[in-house]
Amino acid sequence: MNASRIAAFPLLLLPALPAQAGALSPSSFAFGAETSFLSGGVTSGFGPVTDASGSGSQGYNVTATAWSANQTVLIGVSNPAYPFGSGGPTLYASESTLTSDASGGSTGTTVSAHGFSDVVSTSFTLVGFAPSSQTLPWTGNYEHVAYLTVSATNVTSTANWSEVLPSAVSASGGATFGYLTIGGSLVNYGTLNFQGAAPANDVLYNQNGVTITLDQQTKASPYSIATDALDIQLVNANLGDRTVTGNFIVGQTFADPFPAPAPSGLVAMLTGLGTLGWLRRRRSVAPAA
Repeated sequence: MNASRIAAFPLLLLPALPAQAGALSPSSFAFGAETSFLSGGVTSGFGPVTDASGSGSQGYNVTATAWSANQTVLIGVSNPAYPFGSGGPTLYASESTLTSDASGGSTGTTVSAHGFSDVVSTSFTLVGFAPSSQTLPWTGNYEHVAYLTVSATNVTSTANWSEVLPSAVSASGGATFGYLTIGGSLVNYGTLNFQGAAPANDVLYNQNGVTITLDQQTKASPYSIATDALDIQLVNANLGDRTVTGNFIVGQTFADPFPAPAPSGLVAMLTGLGTLGWLRRRRSVAPAA
């Protein structure tokens, strides 16, 4: 996330931590992939894929798995002039061997919550046809454009929260990649590569309405932590005949000492906004130090 666009977290919205572990009800969740877009007043996207969530002081451990998942998403209003009936910029996504786990509970004076996501492989291809200044064979006045290509293996994300009462609070997260490769016109036709453990909030690219962040961590200190292994955010990005705002997420995890509302409810609780459906809960809090 671009640090200049982050508002300070309103701690007054959150209750004080109780003095006993049993009085807390920790919660956590994880998912493998999710996308959301807004273009021309039309929202689209998919996910979350392979999501797991749980809560409770008595202890919980929830796991979700999937061998494979595939999605096709048309972004914005369908344009009948597009060649081959494609309608507009289209996202083709696939993921394989996904595992998401949420666990936590309390014992004596210790309370904890943990989220874990593992995606063995994933690929995203955002393609379309942009207006062309010349007439081309087969596609007429449009040219084919690969806006964004993403390929990654062994993507992991973790979020961990714990407290040894009355005051020893710890919140941490992390993300690793077997390999990551990103290309396309949205990154000026360059190639971005990464491998290994990512530094927290590592901005890999930030130009022309496109921000790519590895190990994006957000905290409502000392209350919660969220980690996105890969977050690609678009803000009025140019996709041929339209602009698009939204994001791609691979590997999100979250841990908190209190029961977590549904995603849309959590956005409203933390920020008082609740008006932009594509905004995720982690965008309402300050980045981890």
